[in-house]
Amino acid sequence: MNDSIVNVVRLTDIPPQPWKNGGGVTRELLTWPNPQNWMLRVSVADIERDGPFSAFPGVTRYFAVLRGEGVRLDGIGEVRVGDEAVRFEGEDAPYCKLINGSTRDLNVMIRRHAGHGSLISLDQPDDIVIAPDVKLHGIYCEQSETLAWTVGQKGISLQTLIDEGIERAKFRHFSFFADA
Repeated sequence: MNDSIVNVVRLTDIPPQPWKNGGGVTRELLTWPNPQNWMLRVSVADIERDGPFSAFPGVTRYFAVLRGEGVRLDGIGEVRVGDEAVRFEGEDAPYCKLINGSTRDLNVMIRRHAGHGSLISLDQPDDIVIAPDVKLHGIYCEQSETLAWTVGQKGISLQTLIDEGIERAKFRHFSFFADA
C-alpha cells in the first residue's frame, strides 16, 4: 500500500453484517492490514436491542455513541451522544442496555500484541497534531458518515469528509501506534 494515499470509505457503501445474536448489525470500515489478520479494526454498529457485547480477547476497544440516546454498559456506565469514547478490554464483553431505543456507534479495536491507540472527539479538526510515531490514523465525520484514513503522518483534507450543505460537522480521530 502506498503510504501517501488517503483512503475514503462511506458507510453507505459497506453492506451491514447481521450479528449472530440478532441484536444489531456492523459495517466494517477498516480492517488493517487485512480482514483475516487485522491489528486495527474500525466499524460502525447499529444496536437494536439489549444484550452482551461479543468477546474479543486480546483486544482493546474504544466505543462512542453517534446516534440515539445512548447505552448503559455493565462495569463502565452510561455512554451518550457527544461523550468521549470509552475504553475497555475486549474480553470484558459488557452487557449493553439501550437507553430509550436503538443507537449507532463507532468502534475502534486494537490487538494489544500489535500496538496501542486512541479515539478522541474533535470540534476543530484543523487542530489535529499527528504524533511522529503514528503508524496509521484517520478521521470519521459523523454527519457524512465517512471515514478517511492514511498510513503514516500524512494530513487528511476535511473536504474529503464533508458533504455539501453540512455547516457544522462533528469528527472523531483515531490513531494506531505499532509496538516494536
